Amino acid sequence: MKAITTALVLLAALAVEAQTNELIPVLVCGEQSYTNARITQTSPAYAVISHEGGVAQVAMSNLPVAYQQQYGYSPADAEKFLAEKKRKEEEARRRQAAYEKAAAAMAGPEETVELTAILDETSYGGIPLCAGRRSGHGQGQGKMLVKNMPGPVSNYLHQYQKLKADVEAEETTPITVTAQATRNGSGHAQKAADKAANRALKEAKAERKVQLKHQNKQLSDMEKSLKENASIRAYPTGQSWSGYEIWVCTGTP
Repeated sequence: MKAITTALVLLAALAVEAQTNELIPVLVCGEQSYTNARITQTSPAYAVISHEGGVAQVAMSNLPVAYQQQYGYSPADAEKFLAEKKRKEEEARRRQAAYEKAAAAMAGPEETVELTAILDETSYGGIPLCAGRRSGHGQGQGKMLVKNMPGPVSNYLHQYQKLKADVEAEETTPITVTAQATRNGSGHAQKAADKAANRALKEAKAERKVQLKHQNKQLSDMEKSLKENASIRAYPTGQSWSGYEIWVCTGTP
């Protein structure tokens, strides 16, 4: 008996689902018609319809009367719903306008900032933490979060920092060269191996010297061009994150 009751409950649930999400071969809503439609969601004022052409939102007042009755449409309830929706949207606009007004009041004047490094791109909601020199503030560097950084400026800084890291690695990584005697127990062979190792070491050092000279020249050229290629126009918003001021980039000088 319990199994029969459970089966009847399940069948009833399926029947309700079929009624509320049934496939409608052609659903005419006002001047629009939808093929193979399903009414997937309703509110007092709107119905969401999925159909073979996509998804549409239609006014409940445009549904056929039978579906209006099925979904409990009431013009008075729809009017209240729309009035409340409009009130909330206007309230949200007022809050946004007040926020923007307050933010504008806190914002500082636009300045030229010469960026020298991107320090962190992951810890502050996708806003890069940068090192830079502000115009009229001497040669001291400061840290700031920069929104809307232009792609060319970001690319230049990445290339500059990679080259700087490569030079540092070349300068600090020791050169190691090993050689083994061709015949065990032969002093002559060991001396020959040592001589070959020393020669290889000298060649490696000479090669590194040439490489470093080339890289340092590139680095020097990029440093001289930082002001030209990594300067931005930006203004402080008056807001901060973890103690770092948030700036908004408006372009390049």
